[in-house]
Amino acid sequence: MSVTIASLAAAQDVGYGLDFLEQFNWFLHLSEISREARTYVEGMITRINFQGTFRLAEAHGKANVKRKEGITEIEVTLKEMKPAACFGMGYSTYVLWLVSPAGHTKNVGEFILQGNRSMQKVWTSLQTFGMIVTAEPYSFVNSPSGFLVLENTPPAVNIINRVQVCQTKSEEFEWT
Repeated sequence: MSVTIASLAAAQDVGYGLDFLEQFNWFLHLSEISREARTYVEGMITRINFQGTFRLAEAHGKANVKRKEGITEIEVTLKEMKPAACFGMGYSTYVLWLVSPAGHTKNVGEFILQGNRSMQKVWTSLQTFGMIVTAEPYSFVNSPSGFLVLENTPPAVNIINRVQVCQTKSEEFEWT
């Protein structure tokens, strides 16, 4: 059964908390949340913003993405995070995922919190992708748990960096 963000809000308004909804495995489908992949231009640096989902609304971050000689360097800084263990249910860490336009995901690394902040620098051969952060039981998971806490935001008009944007497909995932 899928629910929308409005359904979650309505359920909370009548007294059902998120714990209740999770207990009954209500799923928030990826297709109901905006997912955008960007094509990063060779030789350009692009700044990407992250915003928290309803699970960690106060969290936010920035990424500097630079493509050079066929390699994309991504430097992400997150702020206003809280330990993943606060969510219970066996979560112990956060993982950065790259999401291709076809909906495939790639785990590119774990965020280690220092207080309520974290920074990570990773490299990939991918040129077109979106980025999300999920809470996970451990860092070496092969697919996202679905416990989405941050996602890249839609870009502002970006004529200088010539960022190309496309929607990612979502048939493979259900987000709780």
